[in-house]
Amino acid sequence: MTSRCPGSPGCFGSAFPALVFWLLLTLPAAAMAWGEGDLPSKENFHLYLLVGQSNMAGRGRVAATDRKPIPGVLAFSRDQRWVPAVDPLHFDKPSIVGVGVGRSFAAVVLAATPKATIGLIPCAVGGSPIASWEPGGFHASTKTHPWDDAIKRARAALKHGTLKGILWHQGESDSNPKLAAVYKKKLHALVTRFRKDLKAPVVPFLAGQMGRWPERPWSEAKIRVDAVHRRLSSDVKHTAFVSARGLAHKGDKVHFDSASYRVLGRRYAKAYLELVGLPGKRGAGKSVRPNVILVMADDVGYECFGCYGSRQYKTPHIDRLARRGMMFRYCYSQPLCTPSQVKLMTGLSNAPRRFVRDTRFKLYGDGRFLDVAADVPAPHPITDPSADSEAAAAHSRLARALASMPGKGRSLRKFAP
Repeated sequence: MTSRCPGSPGCFGSAFPALVFWLLLTLPAAAMAWGEGDLPSKENFHLYLLVGQSNMAGRGRVAATDRKPIPGVLAFSRDQRWVPAVDPLHFDKPSIVGVGVGRSFAAVVLAATPKATIGLIPCAVGGSPIASWEPGGFHASTKTHPWDDAIKRARAALKHGTLKGILWHQGESDSNPKLAAVYKKKLHALVTRFRKDLKAPVVPFLAGQMGRWPERPWSEAKIRVDAVHRRLSSDVKHTAFVSARGLAHKGDKVHFDSASYRVLGRRYAKAYLELVGLPGKRGAGKSVRPNVILVMADDVGYECFGCYGSRQYKTPHIDRLARRGMMFRYCYSQPLCTPSQVKLMTGLSNAPRRFVRDTRFKLYGDGRFLDVAADVPAPHPITDPSADSEAAAAHSRLARALASMPGKGRSLRKFAP
């Protein structure tokens, strides 16, 4: 009797377990789908919709680590199955799709919500203008209907989980004068429509900033679209803006590189956690300090600036700053210069019926006092600076500042004894 040996027909021997293990490693992630019985409860399955164009779909080069599943993070596949979330998540343009923001976003959110399972619903379509994200909208180059397809996929996914957020990155295809002029209206309508159609009236909506690089300066139209993104959180409740400052492109001056996509995903997560009031992991995203320019001028009102509708004055540089930044349209102000200066210099409100007047402060080195009629809110009238050290310090700084201003010092000296 001869024994079977390796190489003989039907002989597996000890190689059989190794062969099975190798087959499991080489199976695509999509083949490892989760059935309904394997999914967590609906309330513990937190779903996030990924929508927009190519920088949401992802165009970064995929590395081995990007193909490694993250325990607790799933993705809704093209054929509507829950599979491990590995890059590329999207399938809008299979030949060029790659690393995006989804996985790094999910990893940070998962760390902040360890009892939940994260489900990503990829729906972005490269090159799609915002008009295609309307009911019946058609995107010719991919022959898809971005809005209709996204809503269909979202509703199918929501049978298994709860919608917790919508991540939006789009705008490049609308950065021309004609489309940029209506972008704000369309974006606000899109947020409302998502919330209504998915029956999630207060679901967080996060808008990411387009890439900006010195080698390819933005046009005025692109600046205008960016301003809509920046102001979204001021205009629409439960929204946030995610900065792309400092990120790099992959060489095409359009798409982020892989490392930048991962950073941007963490910034989305940081913005999301701040929006919903959850503590995030430290270092989730590098904070960006705001760039604030304060211009003080006497006898100037809103009617003096083109950005506020002036037809008498030309203020192109101020108008450009307004387009790139944030405009304030509602305020309360004293129609006199000195009270306004008091508020700006002290940071204290010029509250009605809570004025402090006729208070004497030591200003000059020889011990003389200067009487400043400053409008400062206080819980009680202050007749002696020592009665409130904080108010006294504020008044003292104000008195020195006003006395040193051209014209102001001379006019205030009449109050000195």
